Amino acid sequence: MSQAEFKYVREYLRQSVEMMKQSPCKGLSDIYYNLQDFVLQEGFDFEPSPYPEAYPPGVIKECFSNSISLVEHHPDELIYCEGYAAGVIPVLHAWCVTHDGKVVDPTWNAHSRCSPGTEYLGVPLNREFVMETLAAKGTHGILDNWMMHWPILGHPRKEWLHEIFLERVCQQSS
Repeated sequence: MSQAEFKYVREYLRQSVEMMKQSPCKGLSDIYYNLQDFVLQEGFDFEPSPYPEAYPPGVIKECFSNSISLVEHHPDELIYCEGYAAGVIPVLHAWCVTHDGKVVDPTWNAHSRCSPGTEYLGVPLNREFVMETLAAKGTHGILDNWMMHWPILGHPRKEWLHEIFLERVCQQSS
């Protein structure tokens, strides 16, 4: 799938941001209006791929814990991602990616009753940032951390973005 074909999730998020901007609500930060805006600005498009037999499938509707668990068991192979993915409709979702950006989705895969994801737009998160946030929050999910007033929105990219992808961003801007 080429970058041009990754349209559905991005358009859905753009429309969500525009609708929120028309409401009386104020934005979550000076830089990002809401989580959808954060993912639009900071996210990477990831191409779906067949689920590798080497990894156990996860439990339906447990994407955050499934993905964290998979990364904990394979820290040198996989990176934890959160963002929006579409199976039928775009939803906030978590999955893993390989170092070369292939999706490993333990929740939506050929072994589950769910439709496999067709588009993924998200942020590959630094493992230390994920673990610190989970310890402070006490529950899964990094981006939609409303209990702590969405702290990721105020952190510099270098604190939360996985090192491999931070290097890619730096290479693209130079």
